[in-house]
Amino acid sequence: MDNVHILKVRDKDADQEALAIVRSVDGLVALTLSLEHDGDVQVVFTPAECTQLLSLLQNAITDAQGAVLAA
Repeated sequence: MDNVHILKVRDKDADQEALAIVRSVDGLVALTLSLEHDGDVQVVFTPAECTQLLSLLQNAITDAQGAVLAA
């Protein structure tokens, strides 16, 4: 059975409901991003690729937090 986690948010750019769906299956990690009106995209990563993605996300989070603090 897949291990599934869902994050429901309001997209700040499109102003519509969005879902981030993360699931692990057969040693891979699938990430699906879904907008209420504009469709879905799914990308399947290896664990090593997910580690790279996490690093990029952490960098973006740090940059975004810095912009908020500077404002």
